[in-house]
Amino acid sequence: MEEKFFGVEIVRQGEQTLMRNEKIKAIAIDLDGTLLDSRQRISEYTKKVLEECKNRGIKLVIATGRNHFSARKLGEGIEGVSFVSNNGSLIVDEKGEILREREISGETTREILKKARKSESFIISLSLPTGY
Repeated sequence: MEEKFFGVEIVRQGEQTLMRNEKIKAIAIDLDGTLLDSRQRISEYTKKVLEECKNRGIKLVIATGRNHFSARKLGEGIEGVSFVSNNGSLIVDEKGEILREREISGETTREILKKARKSESFIISLSLPTGY
């Protein structure tokens, strides 16, 4: 059975569903609740599917609110993937080069720390592209 959905040809063969579309250039995938399984790992099946996407020339992007170090660690085993991490404030290409980063200014950081010190409890999480 064949049908089209937003210009994508969908072919169903028994329980298997295949999608064909030469127009897909990139796929952006969230980690939590999407790419990762219940053990916080990327399954071997998913890795094979992503590898097939790359073989078809589709760029892969992991997009997450997590910090880059954590995202990169979870994405190990998937070669040639780009990252949008830190809630979108850091974009790193498949070669590991920073394409865009948005940092909090020193002034804003001092203001946050000033307010945090007045609080009974607070957590500060700092993240750099290389890790914590």
